Amino acid sequence: LVGASIMMVAAGLAELKRERGFILAGAAAGIAAAFNTPLAGLVFAIEELARAYEQRTSGLVLLAVILAGIVSIATVGYYDYFGHSTVTLDLHNGWLPVIILGVVCGFLGGLFARLVLWTSRRLGRWFGKDLLHHPASFAAACGLLVAVAGYLTHGAAFGTGYAAARSALEGSGLIDWDFALAKWVATAASTISGIPGGLLAPSLSVGAGIGSALSSLFVGTPAAASAMLGMVAYFVGVTQAPITGFVLVMEMTGNHGMLVPLMAATMLGLGTSKLVCRVPLYHGLAMQIIHARRAAVGTASAASATEADAGDKSAAPPNASS
Repeated sequence: LVGASIMMVAAGLAELKRERGFILAGAAAGIAAAFNTPLAGLVFAIEELARAYEQRTSGLVLLAVILAGIVSIATVGYYDYFGHSTVTLDLHNGWLPVIILGVVCGFLGGLFARLVLWTSRRLGRWFGKDLLHHPASFAAACGLLVAVAGYLTHGAAFGTGYAAARSALEGSGLIDWDFALAKWVATAASTISGIPGGLLAPSLSVGAGIGSALSSLFVGTPAAASAMLGMVAYFVGVTQAPITGFVLVMEMTGNHGMLVPLMAATMLGLGTSKLVCRVPLYHGLAMQIIHARRAAVGTASAASATEADAGDKSAAPPNASS
């Protein structure tokens, strides 16, 4: 979001055309730089942000990702966002966690997306003009919910949840259900408030928490592998961007040995999510904004037409029949 905003402003200042292309390039560059995942940045721009991707923008997007990668490497060097993972899954006996985590995490991710879309549509109906006149009060209520979630988890639910997710992927500790639930609630409250503090990294943390919490059910399966499967399935459940999901997790962990299980969990998570929420989250939020703007423009046009009609009637000469 930050990258897309910066590129849009820069294009406007330079009076450059193809604003849509610059927005895509900025979003892709932001993901590539933030997580050191250039491939995921490209895929995300194509898969999620441009359902009808224009080929002529591909060079612009690729150039932005390359420059973002160069700046990121020059600043912090080469790194894997969640550390380097070498864990693997026995494909002969390890399909049970793939199936269970794919379905469970996909369902919870789809439930999150549906909750956000459903609540966003009904905020105006519930609060009406009060929400427009007192937006800070609503945001404060959401912030209080986030604060309670953080307090109950001793601060673990604050931020992106990076520390908890990395510990699960490194196998240095299991994550309890309280973290996954609290982080789920905190992310939902932040998104609904209208001032979200991020969605991609928190979603990965929630998925890692669910996978780690369920890892005790899978005998012989490394807890870190369960965390990775939960991470990708939940992320795809929220965004319904499957290719971005497994490419992102693979690049973040530097683990190519988990590629096939990640892809399988991705498809299970996507299918389960679509049963709960038929509309992808970003697409649904964008359509709500578009409909609201159209409604506002229609209302303003109707008001202007009414005023103009009233002006014409007042300016008309009186009837001289008397």
